[in-house]
Amino acid sequence: MPTNRVISQHHPFGMVMPNRNWQAGSAEGYRFGFNGQEILSSINESNSYHDFGNRIYECRIGRFLSIDLKSTESPGISHYTYASNQPIAMVDLDGNENVIYLVLTAKSKAALSQADVESIAAQANHYFETLGLATRIVIYDEVANGTFDMSYIDKSDAVALVATNIEDAISFTTDNLNKKTGKAFRKIWDRSQSKKQLDAIIREYGSFEEFQKTNPDVLKNISETNFEVGDISKNQVIALNIGYINAESNLFSTEETTYDAAGFIILHGKGHLIQKVIAHVSNSFMTDGAAYSEDYKGGLIECRDEYLNTPESKEIATQMRSQEGGNEAKSIDNYSKNKSKKN
Repeated sequence: MPTNRVISQHHPFGMVMPNRNWQAGSAEGYRFGFNGQEILSSINESNSYHDFGNRIYECRIGRFLSIDLKSTESPGISHYTYASNQPIAMVDLDGNENVIYLVLTAKSKAALSQADVESIAAQANHYFETLGLATRIVIYDEVANGTFDMSYIDKSDAVALVATNIEDAISFTTDNLNKKTGKAFRKIWDRSQSKKQLDAIIREYGSFEEFQKTNPDVLKNISETNFEVGDISKNQVIALNIGYINAESNLFSTEETTYDAAGFIILHGKGHLIQKVIAHVSNSFMTDGAAYSEDYKGGLIECRDEYLNTPESKEIATQMRSQEGGNEAKSIDNYSKNKSKKN
């Protein structure tokens, strides 16, 4: 055992019990305490302040000193509580969305090969690395590990769902991931401008096929999917519409691949999940999805590497890096570990 370590016993919320610690040699230089987090002794001489990355925790009162970045997802819980007031059963992790599990619907499994999926994950990881983010993609194999269960992922993680279209994404999310999120996706899609445009076409022409027949020279390469959105992101789920990506790629001739666009949309969705208040920012990876087509037309789809090097992208990435735990953040796949604990 190191000679500079102190072994302490804690109350459930982390306050050290009086006279319940054992010191081996000198404790000078040992900086860590409750939950393995760094003690901020330079701020508070009682050693009760702990650095959890996103927030400072005060173990004497069992509360964080600033608001939870994900407070909007749990309105019934105080924004300052530690581990939902269940410190024995749960821990509060530092960082946000540091692992994103790549999951496919049954339809997208039939449409994509394993090499396709690996290329999408590799491209997304490339974008995260380029921006200096800790987030990484983990491909989840349902054949080997069973149906994906969101209850086994950490609150700090997310799911990137690859679907063939919006309805596929909504149905799979509702039936397999989270019913509440599926309902939220339905509302977002039903209220979107894309859905309104598509509905208007079908009302006027009776079907999308009839719409195409009116001017085949212009519309022969356009499908219903062109009117959908590339992704919907909310409540730890990023839903990718691979049909939209392919439709746009076929309509406009560019050097970009499906993997470039899909990987980039995962990054875009990560931005929506981790930064609740951020609007779409022009000239960045958070560009409004409605501008995707214009980027294709101009031959500069937003997912190219040079788009990540804009001042706007770098500024957003700096904020995201801070929220995912700073430069010391790690991407840890805890799915199997959490599953074994619950079973």
